[in-house]
Amino acid sequence: MQQDVGRSEMDPFVSVIISAYNLGWCIEDTIRSVLAQTYQDFEVIVVDDASTDDTETRVAGFGDRIRYVRHASNQGTVRNAEGAPTRNTGVRHSRGELLAFLDGDDLWEPEKLAVQIEAARRYPDAGMIAVDGIQFNSSNGMIITPTLFNGIVKEYETLPYGAMLSASLYLPMLHHCLIETPSQVIIPKQVLDRVGLFHEGGGSSDYDMFIRVAARFPIILIKQSLVRYRYQPSSWSGQIDRRRFKHFEPNIAIWSRHLGIADEETQPVIRRRIAQELYEVTTSAFEDGRNGHRAWALSFLFGQFRRRPSWRTAYLFFRLWCPQRLEAALKPVIRRFV
Repeated sequence: MQQDVGRSEMDPFVSVIISAYNLGWCIEDTIRSVLAQTYQDFEVIVVDDASTDDTETRVAGFGDRIRYVRHASNQGTVRNAEGAPTRNTGVRHSRGELLAFLDGDDLWEPEKLAVQIEAARRYPDAGMIAVDGIQFNSSNGMIITPTLFNGIVKEYETLPYGAMLSASLYLPMLHHCLIETPSQVIIPKQVLDRVGLFHEGGGSSDYDMFIRVAARFPIILIKQSLVRYRYQPSSWSGQIDRRRFKHFEPNIAIWSRHLGIADEETQPVIRRRIAQELYEVTTSAFEDGRNGHRAWALSFLFGQFRRRPSWRTAYLFFRLWCPQRLEAALKPVIRRFV
């Protein structure tokens, strides 16, 4: 049950930053979900990454309730930066003490901001406040996943619904991204003053940001479903069955960057995580090749061998490439070298 959250003169002003690119078909629903919030001390900034559809016209229909900022040219797709450029533009134009990010095709439940403001009051030193939610299919509205927290810490699992947890998530976050989408989070602007803006040099910029925040600040997790994360194959995240491969190289780049600044105790953790990811993703590609995607898998494994030569990757490529009868005959010999 949502607690009654009162208003006071000390309540923080929130900047809601909506990232959009060719989302005229759904941006109005997203904006309405923000304007319907029970907590109303906020501004809304829509940053349009040079859409070619009617996104601008749709946003204009809300009048002066929305601040509209448009990039002169597309930044996310061209630079393989996904939503990072639009979020950073929104941060630069923001006036709020707290920054709430929202992808232009996602939706908020009415209590989302109020719950996070209550958490900000309770935990003033928090670096980020994240709520839970669901992922739904854009075409039929069906729920795909009932939670947006990925393999979260054990303490969270035992919490009653609506409870809040302050946790140190740096090491768990290095293992994998625990938070599915930036639409779940609020970050104090002073935290970004410390850790910097979203990285625009590649994909998975939200994951990179979450790691940087977790390295310096506690993270607040709220066990309450307040975000509706829309799934569509053309979204920045990509098709569900290909997301791991899409985010593989960006994640390796992120871990490698953090390896350069981590302390001696954390560096072995990052190295093991990189090795584990390389092992798992090449295995997954091989299995996909066995299950009908042979041409794609061969191309992927060959690319991995060129970037990071290893006997194991060569072995998986060979197994997939050669006839299974020949593979069976040569396997005892190959095993000596792999």
